[in-house]
Amino acid sequence: MTFLQGIILAVLVASCLSFSQACNVGFGKRIYGDSLLHTIVLTKQATEGPELLSVTLDFKVNPLINQQLTLIWASTESATSCTFLTSDMSKQFHSVVTSHSPISELKVTMEVYGINWPY
Repeated sequence: MTFLQGIILAVLVASCLSFSQACNVGFGKRIYGDSLLHTIVLTKQATEGPELLSVTLDFKVNPLINQQLTLIWASTESATSCTFLTSDMSKQFHSVVTSHSPISELKVTMEVYGINWPY
């Protein structure tokens, strides 16, 4: 992919996100043998009218089970654009989701995919 194609693709993705009234992102990738481990829904509401809202997503694998995270999919229909700041995710995932425009509620659904390895 050339530099120009990359810029066009980024503009198209940004346009699709704004038209879909959603903010979605995936970290990692699905691999053969993984499965949906958890679905977590977090909601934060504004205290006095619409405001910029943030939600912290924090997930660690169970230390008693030999798990490996493969994909974290986070989505919200509450915001048309948002920022996801994240860290390394092989055994844990930490991300802060922040809306770019004032809203009255931020609801984030996080799907955690991974593998339960035998010991």
